[in-house]
Amino acid sequence: MTYTHLTTTELVMIEAYYKEGITVSNICQSLKRSRQTIYKVIAYLKAGHTAYDYYKDYKANKKRCGRRQTQITQSEQDFIQRHLELNSSLDVVKGTYPDKIPCSMRTLYRLADRGIFKKEDLPWKGKHQPNGMAEKRGKQAFRRDIRERSEI
Repeated sequence: MTYTHLTTTELVMIEAYYKEGITVSNICQSLKRSRQTIYKVIAYLKAGHTAYDYYKDYKANKKRCGRRQTQITQSEQDFIQRHLELNSSLDVVKGTYPDKIPCSMRTLYRLADRGIFKKEDLPWKGKHQPNGMAEKRGKQAFRRDIRERSEI
C-alpha cells in the first residue's frame, strides 16, 4: 500500500474546516483521509501554528530524506581532471583505471553535470546525443543517389 502526503490544498482545507469548527470525522470524510492524519495537523494548529508553517516543517524534514549525493576526494577529482585535459573521456578513464575511481561511469557523468568536472574538457563538451542520432556532417549531396545509379 502506498501512502500519499498531504498536499498544500488539503492542509489549507483542514485549517479552514478546523477554524469553522467542523468535526474531525466530517473532515475525514470530505478529504478521504484517516483520522490520525487529520488529528496530527489539528494538534499542530492548536499549538498556534498555521498550515503554511506545517508545510515548511514538512519540507525541511523532507530535505534530510533520501540518498546522499556521491562525493569523491580531491585527489580522485584531480586525477580524473588531469586525464580529461589529455582528451580522454570519463568512460575511458573509468575503464582504464577501475580501481582508482570508486564510483561508476554513470556517476562520473552525473558529477560532470553537477559541475565537479569541467564539461569543456570532455570530448563532446558535455553535450549528449540522443539514441539513434546519426551524424549528418560530411554528407556528400552532389553524388548520384541509388535511383540514378540503377538507371545506368
